[in-house]
Amino acid sequence: MYLTSFSFKRDQWTLNTLHIKNQCLLVGPNAVGKSKTLQAIQWVASVISGKVVVGFQNNYNTSIELVEGKDMFEYSFEVSNGAVSYECLKINGEKKIQRDPLASSFYGEEVNPPSSRLLLGSRRDTEKYPEVEKIMEFFENVSSFSFSSIAPGERVIDPITIGGQDIAGLFEELSEKDREEVIRQLNVLGFKVKKLHTFPTTGKTLIAMKEEGVGNEFVMWAFSTGLIRVVALLTYLFHLSASGKSGLVLIDDLGEGLDYYRSTRLGKYVCDYCLDKGIQVILTTNDSFLMNVIDIDYWNILSRKGMVVSAVSSQTEPELFEQFRLTGLSNYDLFRSDFIERHRNE
Repeated sequence: MYLTSFSFKRDQWTLNTLHIKNQCLLVGPNAVGKSKTLQAIQWVASVISGKVVVGFQNNYNTSIELVEGKDMFEYSFEVSNGAVSYECLKINGEKKIQRDPLASSFYGEEVNPPSSRLLLGSRRDTEKYPEVEKIMEFFENVSSFSFSSIAPGERVIDPITIGGQDIAGLFEELSEKDREEVIRQLNVLGFKVKKLHTFPTTGKTLIAMKEEGVGNEFVMWAFSTGLIRVVALLTYLFHLSASGKSGLVLIDDLGEGLDYYRSTRLGKYVCDYCLDKGIQVILTTNDSFLMNVIDIDYWNILSRKGMVVSAVSSQTEPELFEQFRLTGLSNYDLFRSDFIERHRNE
């Protein structure tokens, strides 16, 4: 299962329908809404999975489409003044959940749900409602982090975390084969890592590294910022794959703080790895290096007018993207040039 479209409105901020493939790169100028889009997806996933309460932020609505094989799932809900005022689930066009201020039904049965809870997850039963269970599991496995915010702590006892999960602890849980693959990829990226292992100290687990040509080991709080970001990301993805939970991974500012060589290779590796493991990934970047190695077919170019964010993609304007391919220009030129405006004015 993967997310194919998403729209969201909260207060005055609106994200018009975003069309998404199994890989998606969000590009656009600063302050256009790239990070906010990822935050909106994570927020909705947290509400659906029950990790945050419905009324925590009073007024918002969303529409979502997911696909699994030949099955299409359309789900939308609205929260007004802290209460669920509307909810609808359609599976292959057939309405399964319907809710409005006058009446509510769940798979044809009239129900009276509390206004503080979504109907979607109210009756979880793998045999009676397997489609609902698939949707719930998908949103339970949405995870997000900002690549640029991953940094060593100021003290040796400070853990490196992603989404509240201790990276050293996750690395310790990896199989020997996966730990060796992390080391191999670090070397492919130009980090001369000979050994990477965990050890306990002051009630915590830390990662230590021995660098080729350097006599002593050093612990992760002494890693360079670029190195710890890559170690954290690879560890996280390997652990996610090993857990069997494909889900959706949201990565903000991938490649931030890395040079051309490492940024491009990391971006390509992450996309290829997620595609191979069935993990859907949505990335954001302003990095021209990454734009040039990720096919424009996976792009969403964001623009903002006032508080309304819209996206241009190969799904919304296929002819535009096909004509750009014929120019022979680099991917980055689609973002930085006036090609889109000129195409629309022709």
